[in-house]
Amino acid sequence: MASEELTTQVAEAIQAWKDDSETIPTYRERLEPFGFDAMREASTFLNHEDHEVRAAAGYLMGTLSLDGNANTKQFCLDALLGALATELATAGSTAALQGLVCGLSDLSDIRAATHIIPLADHDDEDVRYTVTSSLPCACGFKPLPDAVDAMIRLTADSDHDVRDWACFGLHQMSAESDEAREALAARLDDPHDETRSEARNALADLGDERVIPHLMDLLSQDSVWTRDVETAGLIADTRLYPLLKKIETWWEDDNDDIKVLETALHRCDPRAAEMAAEHERAILPLLNEQAAKQGGRFELAGNYPMTKLRVFLNNKLIHNERFWQNEDPSAPGDINVGVKSLLTWLQPPDPVTEYSLTDHQTDQGE
Repeated sequence: MASEELTTQVAEAIQAWKDDSETIPTYRERLEPFGFDAMREASTFLNHEDHEVRAAAGYLMGTLSLDGNANTKQFCLDALLGALATELATAGSTAALQGLVCGLSDLSDIRAATHIIPLADHDDEDVRYTVTSSLPCACGFKPLPDAVDAMIRLTADSDHDVRDWACFGLHQMSAESDEAREALAARLDDPHDETRSEARNALADLGDERVIPHLMDLLSQDSVWTRDVETAGLIADTRLYPLLKKIETWWEDDNDDIKVLETALHRCDPRAAEMAAEHERAILPLLNEQAAKQGGRFELAGNYPMTKLRVFLNNKLIHNERFWQNEDPSAPGDINVGVKSLLTWLQPPDPVTEYSLTDHQTDQGE
């Protein structure tokens, strides 16, 4: 049985969420000392008659799972999936569905993701919006095919906020398929400003030159979004350099975003590609000299700004990541520090989690 203090703390957290959903994370620290008991107490609210309480319980359980071990996360997964099934079977509250989806997303578990994906076709736009904002996290920010397909569909949603977050979600998941690119390109002329911006940003990060004419037009205006300057830096195309130099003449020195402009200028500089190549030629042999001692090796493929760093361990490819993503080739930093940092990539990436009760000790107690 939960202590009176714990019951009070959980009830307060849920009431606070009803008043302001942003307050839930502040209760995570308060409830952390209670361990699994806090998760179990929160789960008792999943069957509450008030749909806002059920939603808050979903949010809270997801937040608490971030500190839990495998068994706590497993309990959370089972409880939230059971509650989700009940809401769907009884045509329950859309608000409760949103809370449960958000809670499930915090688990970064394939099994959670597979139950969120069908909700991409839900009739309620608020539920679809929650899917777009939650699914990338549920997938561990990896481009799982079914999740990417769902997000692609949502880029053409009737609601502009859903389209906006679907474009952002594809970017978060690093979706690189032709289908993802085409879906993003279709949003370049979307009637919604933020949706167009997210589509440009995602395509620029993929090196898709279809954003160049749009950026050239936007960067030629008397007023320029900082986000578009950032996007110019992502694609790092020399054709944008003269426009950025012109912006530099009137960009306010005390502007909080001045570093965004400086980075974009450095990345679009006509000399950037050679500077990048020079650094790549210098660092690769140093990397491989050290990697060989651990049974690994590094390869560089492609050219700046899309150079890929391929990492092998025991002849198995374990990473294939952008080398210059958001990096300034004019200031790559101390090469030895860079080598030390990149050697940490000789660890395989964490898989999208599927928790096993038999592989971990319990923290549930008696």
